[in-house]
Amino acid sequence: MAGSLDPLVTEALRSWMIQLEAGIPSSEALELCASLVKGPDKRCFLQASERTANGDGIVAVLDALAPVLSHAERAIIAAGWSAGRVEKTILSLVQQRETWRNAQRRIMGKLVMPAGTLLLASFIAPLPGLVLDGNVFSYFLNVSIPLSIAIGLAIGAVLFFRMRATAPVMMSDGTPLPANNIDRVMLALPLIGGMEKQRSLAEVGELLSHLLNAGLPIVQALTTTARAVRNGCYRTELVRISRLAAQGFPMGPAMSEHGTSLWPADYTAGVTVGEKSGALDATLGRMAAAARDRYIRTIEHLADWLPRIIYAVVSMFVAWQILKMALMYIGAIDSQLRDMGA
Repeated sequence: MAGSLDPLVTEALRSWMIQLEAGIPSSEALELCASLVKGPDKRCFLQASERTANGDGIVAVLDALAPVLSHAERAIIAAGWSAGRVEKTILSLVQQRETWRNAQRRIMGKLVMPAGTLLLASFIAPLPGLVLDGNVFSYFLNVSIPLSIAIGLAIGAVLFFRMRATAPVMMSDGTPLPANNIDRVMLALPLIGGMEKQRSLAEVGELLSHLLNAGLPIVQALTTTARAVRNGCYRTELVRISRLAAQGFPMGPAMSEHGTSLWPADYTAGVTVGEKSGALDATLGRMAAAARDRYIRTIEHLADWLPRIIYAVVSMFVAWQILKMALMYIGAIDSQLRDMGA
């Protein structure tokens, strides 16, 4: 399924890249890639191989891979193919998928202990209340509420990020989709916004570097990159910069013209230096690598903070149960005192 980051699909992409570099025809390479995956994914690669053998264009070939590659991933490969740099773009795509899968595994690994603690606390914390009032229904209600909220939030987060991973980046006519509110919110959220920005900077720098290195004019390279970037705010910015570049404006000053926070000062400065030195492609490649390193470090910070947040929630839940038990105990004593006074 597209956006699932299946490691078998990632290895199939890596195999495709290696075979293309070795000079093996794409139809044969895709057929060999099919042996690395299973089930419906295997049929996708075989269909892509057949379309390549029939002389179909890259768009039709990639449409066959739509069930296993997201819209943005297909756009990245198509951009590299049209520029004659498909091996490099597939390599960058493989690296992206591995980075995101490792990030998912790291975060999930960090959440195992907090999730177990929350599960135990959900059953243990309400026990004193069960002992005091003997109400089994109330006990199971107190157990189910926090578990239902936690499961709902987890499922919602998975569905949301899956939706983001598979969201289209172009309209039917090939025009980059404009930014939406989710794109803006993702960039504004604490910590998440830093991850989204560094991921987008890495995407822009890496793909633009490959396209420029392949000899594409700057306007065409910017437009092609805008069709592949996942965050709509960056797509809109790239379209704006490409229009200015078409009028003869340098890319670096165009980035900082509106004072947007999308382009950090060191990024725009690097682009300006790269343009003046005639090594913009190499400069963008270095900045993309630096942005990816910062992205990985931000993920590590998130992986460290998520367990702390869950432990804080568990502590508040336990404290609430203790408070409820104390209030029940005080109420029982008060009731007995009133009965004795009567």
